[in-house]
Amino acid sequence: MVLTSFAILQLLFPYAAVLLPSERLLAAAPALWLLDYFHARRYRAIYDWNLSRRIYVFGALIVISLLAWLTFWSLLDWQARELGGRVAPTEPFARCYITAALWIIYYVLFLLLDKGLEWIFRFKNLRPRKLTALFLATILFAPYLFLALQIHRGKIANATNPRAKLGLSYEDISFQARDGVLLRGWFIPKKGSDAAIILCHGVSANKGTFLGIADFLHRAGFNVLMFDFRGHGDSAGYTSSLGFYEARDVAAAAEYLKNRPGVKRIGGYGFSMGGAATLLASPETSAIQCVVADSAYADMKNLARREFSTLPNFALRPTLAVLDFYTWLSIGVSLESLAPQKRIGEISPRPLLLIHGTSDERVPLSQARHNFAAAREPKKLWIVPGATHVLAHRMLGQIYEDRVARFFRGALKMP
Repeated sequence: MVLTSFAILQLLFPYAAVLLPSERLLAAAPALWLLDYFHARRYRAIYDWNLSRRIYVFGALIVISLLAWLTFWSLLDWQARELGGRVAPTEPFARCYITAALWIIYYVLFLLLDKGLEWIFRFKNLRPRKLTALFLATILFAPYLFLALQIHRGKIANATNPRAKLGLSYEDISFQARDGVLLRGWFIPKKGSDAAIILCHGVSANKGTFLGIADFLHRAGFNVLMFDFRGHGDSAGYTSSLGFYEARDVAAAAEYLKNRPGVKRIGGYGFSMGGAATLLASPETSAIQCVVADSAYADMKNLARREFSTLPNFALRPTLAVLDFYTWLSIGVSLESLAPQKRIGEISPRPLLLIHGTSDERVPLSQARHNFAAAREPKKLWIVPGATHVLAHRMLGQIYEDRVARFFRGALKMP
């Protein structure tokens, strides 16, 4: 059968990549569909749908999914070229898998509601029952779709390298996070320096996004380690956990540097999600001796509340509760766990510098203030008037570079 073949393809691609903790719900989607399919085949008319109608409906959904994928692929390819990047080779399969999995999850949710209305509420009238189930499934699926769009983004890898872009020699490196995820990156050596900075990009970016930052750090006397987070660039995986598991990636980068000959001082430097991941990782490893976080969030639940602030009060709390449940189901942690402000105090007595723009619309300035209030000395908060999300460097140029380099030199006690 066409549907069975499609389900097998889903299981095969991308290598069931879906072995990361942040991809377990997607891994379960084909199994859910296969169980329902064979159950329907056995009983033929279960849920009042005969098998042939199921084939037509799922066939239509597959066609819609493929059309959506082709549209997404075109936009992603255009975005990659505009950013000077390239689309990862396995991305077409991953996008097809994720799109189909979303349909399956929505369909299973509809079936559960449909049978719940029939069994629990004795709702026997077929058409009204299915329309009610469809409406409720759409309402309950909306928060998951919002979450899915945040954690399952297109994977764009960098198309250049430090030598081609900056004229700097570099090494291609790879290392593993403690949960086994393979991470790939670059090490840019600085002759005569024993200090290294781990440079961490944000969500939907990659290791090459901040080559301009790497350039000024190198000129300031630092070795630089840049890498792709899980689910980004050339590293393994296809999802983001918004900083939670990425903290393991930062810790793995720090351990890599700690074991590298010639490196004795290590600083962490992250932007947006990369900043949050660095704040979460630093309490877990003593290898990171100081931290700079630019445009990092403090509490993901507060950000989610801000995203849904247009909802009436009676709907806001249940929506956030459903979103919290989906977050736990998808990545294994609740929204409360995505809160660097709860761990930031443990970075002390290591120096901390927080940078944030007043015009940041993605992560409002209040988030930086929350992080700063929760941190302990020594700490500094640099508020950049007029700067938007992660663009303070572009706005201030040399002023930004001098201040960050001065902080790292002082914090790492460089001669």
